[in-house]
Amino acid sequence: MSTMKIGMDKTAARHRHGEWSEGNGLVARLGRFLARRRNRSELKELLRYDDRLLADIGLTRGDVEWALYQTHDSDGTEALASLRRSHGHRAR
Repeated sequence: MSTMKIGMDKTAARHRHGEWSEGNGLVARLGRFLARRRNRSELKELLRYDDRLLADIGLTRGDVEWALYQTHDSDGTEALASLRRSHGHRAR
């Protein structure tokens, strides 16, 4: 069996066994990484808002800073939404 054929068999085996499947595969991890990166950028934009505007949407500057400085493995926007819900605000 040629080296090329062996490499193709390993790739097919990875795909069949879910290594690249949705949810836990390389493509899915890359997608989650890019989404977290985009969301962190959007959180940074919230820091440009004045305190009154942040209060209008049910947030404080401290809330946004807390969410922004969550670990890079977590999505700060999800943490912020959870915090906002715990303050008694509903998503509109």
